[in-house]
Amino acid sequence: VSVAAHGRWVVVLNQGSNTVGSLVLTGHALVPSSRAAVELSSAAATPVQIGFTPSGAHVIVTEKVSSSIDTFNVSSDGRLTGLRHTVSTGTAPYGFGFSAGGQAIVSDAGGGAGGVSAATSYRVGAAGELHPISEVGESQAAACWLVVNGAGTRAYLANAGSGTVSSYNIGPGGRLTLRSDVAATVGVHPIDEVLGGGWFFVLTTTEIASAPLSSSGDLGVVNESAASGLPAAATGLAIV
Repeated sequence: VSVAAHGRWVVVLNQGSNTVGSLVLTGHALVPSSRAAVELSSAAATPVQIGFTPSGAHVIVTEKVSSSIDTFNVSSDGRLTGLRHTVSTGTAPYGFGFSAGGQAIVSDAGGGAGGVSAATSYRVGAAGELHPISEVGESQAAACWLVVNGAGTRAYLANAGSGTVSSYNIGPGGRLTLRSDVAATVGVHPIDEVLGGGWFFVLTTTEIASAPLSSSGDLGVVNESAASGLPAAATGLAIV
């Protein structure tokens, strides 16, 4: 359900088996690792996203139904070790990104009801332990995917239940403040989002909505049908 890369190492999150597989980038080829898949914690339920910390020293997995987050240390040869299981501060952690200081910024779906979604920030310790910094709510429903701008100072949450995007300022030390409860209205059920080239894109069922990013990081006028006619099975966006 989720893939992440850092340098040569690629990790793959397998939701059906609650495991993390690994691949290796060799030249222009992607080859399977000789290592067996690593199991998530026994308490993990419905993992949704995997990612490396900016330094590549740790891998993080959010687990929606168990409201928990697993972390691994990454060894110099790409092995995942030192599994830690942390009960999340918010309910139903989902998407995440990282601040300029390397703090993890996580969306909390809150069970999908309106008014209970939030964003939470954590400091990632040297051994992969998570230290909560702040949790800030918003009034929208079912916050899911989250992206952080390149400067690491602004987070954007796609709210699947509201068809909206909320934005947060990321301050020193990873402390969050809500900038806009409804930074944009993008249409029915946003599925994924991505930033690139001064634009913000959101996949919504069979369409892609787009909005320009201002110099301050705010979202401009939304075109809810910047691209249409996508396959109903489309589930992700990427800019290459």
